[in-house]
Amino acid sequence: EPGGLLSMGSHRVRHNWSDWAAYELYFLEKGQHGYLVDDKYIQVATQDVVLIKPNVLHKSHNAKCYNRTCVYFTDAFLRDFYTDNALTQLLSCFDKNIISLDKETYFKAQRLLGALRKLDEREDAYGIHIFLGNLLRLLCNHQNDLRKEPAMHTTEKMNPILSYISEHYKEIEHLDDIADQFYISTPHLCRIFKKHT
Repeated sequence: EPGGLLSMGSHRVRHNWSDWAAYELYFLEKGQHGYLVDDKYIQVATQDVVLIKPNVLHKSHNAKCYNRTCVYFTDAFLRDFYTDNALTQLLSCFDKNIISLDKETYFKAQRLLGALRKLDEREDAYGIHIFLGNLLRLLCNHQNDLRKEPAMHTTEKMNPILSYISEHYKEIEHLDDIADQFYISTPHLCRIFKKHT
C-alpha cells in the first residue's frame, strides 16, 4: 500500500496486482503503456490520467521506462474537510477510468501537483485538502475528454478471462489455474494475453 500522498518519478512495470484501499490518480508524464483496471485494458499515453477507485484490482502492463506521478488519498482524508455533497461532486471524475488532458489543462494539473508535492513535504493537511480539491475539480471539468482513438479495449476472448482474474486473483497461484478454468493450455492463454494486451 502506498505510503504518502504522492509517489513520483521514473518507473518500470509493476509486477504485482494492486487493490489499495485508497483512491489513485495516475498522471502519465512521459511514455506510454497499458494499464489493466478490473476487467478493462487501457492504453495510456502522455497527458493521460488513470483514475482508480479504492479496492479496484489494477496493474501497469507492457511498460517501458516512463515518468508518472501518482496521488493517493482515502475517503476518510477528504471527509475531514469536505461535506458529503462536495465529496460526491469531487469524486464524480472517478466514474471514468481515463481522462486525456489537453496541453493547457495538463499544465494546470502539473502546477497543482507541484503545489501538492510541497504541501505534502511540509505535512500541511489544510493546504493539501484545498489543492487536492482543486485538482479533482479540474478533472471533473474534463472527465469527458478522451483521445480521438479508443483508449479502452477488450476482446470477447479477454473479457471472461479478465473478469475471472479480477474476481479470483487472491486464490490464483499459477497460470495453470486460469487456463484450467477456461479449458485451454497455459501457452495458449499466454498467446491470448500477448495478442490482446
